[in-house]
Amino acid sequence: MSTEEKFAAWAVVELFGHQRVAGRISEQTIGGETFIRVDVPRGEGSYTRLFGKGAIYAINLCDEATARGYAAHVPAPLQAFTALPAPATAATGYTDDRDDEDDLEDELFGRA
Repeated sequence: MSTEEKFAAWAVVELFGHQRVAGRISEQTIGGETFIRVDVPRGEGSYTRLFGKGAIYAINLCDEATARGYAAHVPAPLQAFTALPAPATAATGYTDDRDDEDDLEDELFGRA
């Protein structure tokens, strides 16, 4: 019986499209496909990205301090939008008496 050693290292990964991401890299398999997983350390804003082999131009192995320093200066990707709270209901005494879409546009754009 043999045990396969899992790959893990610190690196700056260069992607096609002139992007770079830095962090702790490893392999991850999802649905039978293997991806390069990059765990980007940014304190509370840490995140993980997965890349297929076709997206990667180069993997530059480095020490942890270099990867963390680089990650701190690269903008984080956009975060998912979250839904706005539901409008107030009749239980709060608020009623929406707008009768058409034009009234809503007027309200939104400050038109009298």
